[in-house]
Amino acid sequence: MLSKILKYINILLLGTILFLIVLIYISNPANKQDMEVYIRNEENNYKVHAPNYQEIDAKEEIISQLIEFNIIGDYDLEDVEGIINRITRIPIHLLQELKNNKIRIILTNQKVIDIPEYNKLQGVVPRGWETTGMTWENVPGIGGNPIVIKIGYSYCNKTHGSLNLELHEIAHAIDTFIFRGISSKNEFINIHELEYTQLFKENCNLCYYEFIDEYFAEAFVYYFYSLSTREKLKDNAPLTYEFFRKIETAEFLKINHINSSKPLRSL
Repeated sequence: MLSKILKYINILLLGTILFLIVLIYISNPANKQDMEVYIRNEENNYKVHAPNYQEIDAKEEIISQLIEFNIIGDYDLEDVEGIINRITRIPIHLLQELKNNKIRIILTNQKVIDIPEYNKLQGVVPRGWETTGMTWENVPGIGGNPIVIKIGYSYCNKTHGSLNLELHEIAHAIDTFIFRGISSKNEFINIHELEYTQLFKENCNLCYYEFIDEYFAEAFVYYFYSLSTREKLKDNAPLTYEFFRKIETAEFLKINHINSSKPLRSL
């Protein structure tokens, strides 16, 4: 009788342990993203498939070399983990190119202007913020070199209107450095003119996306953030969607890459 009870207890304990492992796994943002990995497929456009853990490991290795910390006092470790997990959604060839060009990504709990490269922005009003009464002291990120991301400000709030801050700011660096301002080329200018109002017609920051490079950066976010935001981009801005489908490929980088010492924009 005792042996049966012990056997029953062991089964319950094993079941509880397995449940906790699964719960921890699916609650991890990185593993949620694993469920949203997509591959090119000529017939079905994009389909979900098993995550490529080798590629994820390679991405994390590159990201670890891109990221620096500028932190004073306490910060939320989960926020940092979330930022890193979302950066892994960027194609590996673009991450590698950021590394090749010595682009730095600083995660901080301080102000942008506290980073030495951006001290000069103190008191300056960012482009597009003229009616807000805010200056760079209030802005939680910048897309220059270094890219600066304020920890805890990843999502849209009163200090920025982006769906995701880190992807948006990294997109600026990809645009202006890796592709030397591809958003200012005729192809994307025409796409922007046709589609920016369609994608952001319900967004209170619509006028902000009149700036072509801002439209590029936020469309980049929509394409790489999740399957649902990618579908929204496809439904509302199909030409923009196709443009980023090309950017997602390493072949596009080979065709359009131009090594340049042109300084990055700080917007």
